[in-house]
Amino acid sequence: HRADRTLESASVTALADPSFALLAERGRQAVLESTLAKKLRWLLVHDGEMPVYAVTTEQVSASSTDAVTEPETAQDDMARYQLQPGSGETVRIVRVPATATLREANQTMREAGVKAAYVQADQARGLDGIYGLITAESLASFRR
Repeated sequence: HRADRTLESASVTALADPSFALLAERGRQAVLESTLAKKLRWLLVHDGEMPVYAVTTEQVSASSTDAVTEPETAQDDMARYQLQPGSGETVRIVRVPATATLREANQTMREAGVKAAYVQADQARGLDGIYGLITAESLASFRR
């Protein structure tokens, strides 16, 4: 199959969606609002060490009342948010190295039971060197 050969030879960086921002699971409301104002497609939500899931900015905007908590104490005048898996349409993600082919990314996602992966420079770890997000949907579209 021609599509299978294309998956074998194409790099994940060619399909990685660069329209994303990294955002902590918890933080100041002002940070969430300024991030959403950038009109990016995805938020890669991290736990302080690595991205753990993705959510579309559209979904966070639509469900912002569910995803945002009020100040925790009367002395805390800085409103804070806490995103949780389930706030909007969250997608669990796994890491795929930038040198992987689309076939390898597809296999990694299937083995992990997820529908998306973040593409990261091979030597990078943590929150550095992330190129973007690749989804099972974008892979399926690429095959067509």
